[in-house]
Amino acid sequence: MIQVDTIADFYFDLNTSDHYEDEVKNYLTNLQGKMTAKEIIRVAEPFKSNVGLTSRVTVRLILKLEESRECRHIDDYAGKVFPFLKKHLKGELITTRNTTFKYIRAS
Repeated sequence: MIQVDTIADFYFDLNTSDHYEDEVKNYLTNLQGKMTAKEIIRVAEPFKSNVGLTSRVTVRLILKLEESRECRHIDDYAGKVFPFLKKHLKGELITTRNTTFKYIRAS
């Protein structure tokens, strides 16, 4: 397994503008498995989008990626983070900033 510490910016579609921060926090704190929220950095004021109300969210995430034969060096996993988040994160992913990569090996 490869553990990745990344900061992600994404648009999160809201059900209501009341308690929007709580709605985002609830979603992020309930992430499990291969993606967990380490720190919610920013939840912006909601704005009207083509799907209703949306908020821009910045969060530090810990990801667990499967090892891949095509990745010969740990830095090669940088190209796998955005597609992984785009598939698994609710909302529209804008950017990622990867801070650390490390191997997780069973002892």
